Amino acid sequence: AGGRVDVVAGGAGGRVDVVAGTGAPGTSGDHGPARLARLRRPSAVTVAADGRILIADTDNDRLRAVSPDGHITTVAGAAYDPRQRRLPRPGAVAVCNDGRIAVSCAGVAGLLELRPTGRGSDGGSDGAELVPVDPVAIDPVGAAVAGVAYLPRGALLSVRPGTGLIRVLEPDGRQGTLAAARRPEAATSTTGPPVQTAAQARP
Repeated sequence: AGGRVDVVAGGAGGRVDVVAGTGAPGTSGDHGPARLARLRRPSAVTVAADGRILIADTDNDRLRAVSPDGHITTVAGAAYDPRQRRLPRPGAVAVCNDGRIAVSCAGVAGLLELRPTGRGSDGGSDGAELVPVDPVAIDPVGAAVAGVAYLPRGALLSVRPGTGLIRVLEPDGRQGTLAAARRPEAATSTTGPPVQTAAQARP
């Protein structure tokens, strides 16, 4: 909804519960009950290993998290900390099992990644910093990232509409391209050894 995030339990016939938001657009509620908070056009959600529900609060330019006990906080983005990197209109979001969070943003070349630092805040909450990653993966015509995901080994995948390609960024910094299965001969690697086609890739 425009100012609310719902979850459906038990499949198509399951109960619909409100995770966050009142339904009215706005910007409020941090550190309080998530159901009483106000969001503005949330566009994507994912669940972290610790049970938090991460929400791309798109028109508020921030990433928010709902804790297992139902409280909401701003993880990164507008008004959290004036020193931090902007998070313009976040969209696709993914979380890695090591705590990294990848976010696609409007007008950003590549992705932004929130990385745990183990020290005081450097631009996100709980001792994390927001840094750009995979800048060469941006489509020449400026296509936005349509989806992101992490593989179990920690590699970051990103998809851009209309390209037929999936970008892969390994934990050691190597970058490559996975071609669509219908064009296996098109698989290339921008740096490092050749990468597999999408049909051959395994987690």
